[in-house]
Amino acid sequence: LKVDNSSLTGESEPQERFPVPNGSSRRPPEAENLVFNSTLVVNGEGWGIVVRTGDHTFIGQIASLTGGETGNESPLAREIGRFVIIVSCIALLFAIIFFAVGITTVYKGQAAHTVTFAVSVLVAFVPEGLPSVVTLLLSIAAKRMAKQNVLVKDLQGVETLGKLSFL
Repeated sequence: LKVDNSSLTGESEPQERFPVPNGSSRRPPEAENLVFNSTLVVNGEGWGIVVRTGDHTFIGQIASLTGGETGNESPLAREIGRFVIIVSCIALLFAIIFFAVGITTVYKGQAAHTVTFAVSVLVAFVPEGLPSVVTLLLSIAAKRMAKQNVLVKDLQGVETLGKLSFL
């Protein structure tokens, strides 16, 4: 039978699998008698025995390796976080200024109206289109990379590859 292992190994061509009575001496991803969960059988049919389950499988080991990564923020995520903090500080400053101006001049002691006005100024600073603009820019970058025969599976990969100067 032929198995598409591209989700595990990145190989673009389906790999042939057949029984090996004494077992294979190769590493598990390269063994000619093993088929993995999350791979696709593209041709043929066969019977199998489940050897490992859960975290003990090949895909489970990969998941545990990637699940242990914490705090690795991408450069774009750091920049967006910094931008959000700056905009939040400016918005809070403006809300306080408008509250002070409103309570002393326009609303003259009417705290409820002044608070409503200050909160509306605060809400007006929220950049609602930011996520869609970032996604659009990353999609454009992915399209440019695709023209140069670069296959990227997710937009975070586009951002990471966009920061590289040498590969």
